[in-house]
Amino acid sequence: MREILQKHEGQMIGINLDKVTDYRAAQMTTVADDYFTVWAPTRKIAYHFPFAYVLSVAENIGGAGFKYDRTNVSLTVTVYHQILYSGMVGISIPLG
Repeated sequence: MREILQKHEGQMIGINLDKVTDYRAAQMTTVADDYFTVWAPTRKIAYHFPFAYVLSVAENIGGAGFKYDRTNVSLTVTVYHQILYSGMVGISIPLG
């Protein structure tokens, strides 16, 4: 995984930063031994992800690429997001 991400260091990539299905363009700034860092220019926030959170990587080789936030990218990374549900919903059914 590290080798694939290193090829795109310094480039814009597509990644689901905050939400599971919402992909954004971000710059791959650092690829370390066990994590990588992306910079989200529209939010001015650096995100650090351990490699264990990478679910899949889609790499475009010589084609049109992918487009996020009006930016063409050649790599899309899907990272794991833990989904927490707040609030409780219940149904009461009287017995007898």
